[in-house]
Amino acid sequence: MSTPRSFSTPHTPGYHNNEGMPRERNETYADGPVAFHDLLRRWRADGGMDDVQVGAEEV
Repeated sequence: MSTPRSFSTPHTPGYHNNEGMPRERNETYADGPVAFHDLLRRWRADGGMDDVQVGAEEV
C-alpha cells in the first residue's frame, strides 16, 4: 500500500516533497479542496474580509 510519504520520499527533492523531507502530518481541509473554496467564497461574500486589517509600518 502506497502512502503520500512513501511516494514522495524517493523522488528528487523539490517543492512538493518539502525538499526531500516529507512532513509528518499534512494540514488539509477534511471536506476537500472544493468544499474549502466554497467556504472561502461564502466567507468573502458575507464580508469576511471586513474584519481583516492590513497595514504597513514605515521603518
